[in-house]
Amino acid sequence: MNGLVLVGAGPIGVDAARACVAVGVADAVVAVADTDPAARAAAAGIFGGLVVRTATDLPGPDAADVALLAFSSSAAATAPVVAEMLERRWHVVTTCEELSDPSCPERARLD
Repeated sequence: MNGLVLVGAGPIGVDAARACVAVGVADAVVAVADTDPAARAAAAGIFGGLVVRTATDLPGPDAADVALLAFSSSAAATAPVVAEMLERRWHVVTTCEELSDPSCPERARLD
């Protein structure tokens, strides 16, 4: 199974995760992480499965293939989570605008 984990269960993250499943990027959203209790509750109702507070609490490397990070526009906030997901050997997609800037130092360190 081609599973996806979602970090950031706000409207953008939820819609992007749904689209990933709809177009076949992933078979299912296997886990969701969000620090907001209301977002976790909503994600549990939408996706079912494992819903946790932080990305560190997500399941191990065999649980998914793709991590979708949709929780911050700040490269400084997002880069450590990207690094953690890459260590799990997951493909990472993020909505973080700052990481799209080629001159971003965090982007250079991740590359």
